[in-house]
Amino acid sequence: MRRAEITGNAKIQLAVSLVTLLFLSAILFIDPVTRFFKVTTLSASEIGFAALVAFASVIWFEGFKLWKRMRKSEG
Repeated sequence: MRRAEITGNAKIQLAVSLVTLLFLSAILFIDPVTRFFKVTTLSASEIGFAALVAFASVIWFEGFKLWKRMRKSEG
């Protein structure tokens, strides 16, 4: 079995994603930063709802791409 490797471009994408999550977490959960940006801390249900909406927003399009790929291979 071949070991999965992260290539250069994927490393950059991963780093950008992690930095974005770090900044978002700081804005939402570190009190001085939260006050600076004038936002309120989200509850667990609000975070869960946002994650659900994000998942649905991505997964429907992945399903559409799969459908298009399967249709293309048929004809």
